[in-house]
Amino acid sequence: RRGMDIFKAVPSRSSGSFRGNCTGGPQPRDIVVTFQQAGQPEEFQIPSDEYCTFTSDIPVLLLQFSTGTAVDNVTDADPFMVIVPPIEQYQSSYQLPTFLSQSTPGTNFLNI
Repeated sequence: RRGMDIFKAVPSRSSGSFRGNCTGGPQPRDIVVTFQQAGQPEEFQIPSDEYCTFTSDIPVLLLQFSTGTAVDNVTDADPFMVIVPPIEQYQSSYQLPTFLSQSTPGTNFLNI
């Protein structure tokens, strides 16, 4: 991946803050968002080679939108949207079903 991922943070309440601490790029950086209205999403972009830890003082729904091949100019890069769960909802193990198709063989990728 070479491009950006788009993130949307949707606050459950007004007057809250959201912070991202990002590393892995040329230099560490912080993302700071101040929410004004409940349900009003704030959008920001993060380069695909950066890794971020997010915190908030109010409950927030965090969505990640990954751009696809047309944006990244790489093969095997389908666009997707995923809800980023809070660490309190993490599990100790996961099962990820995939399918094998003779007509469309391919490689499966996992976004961690």
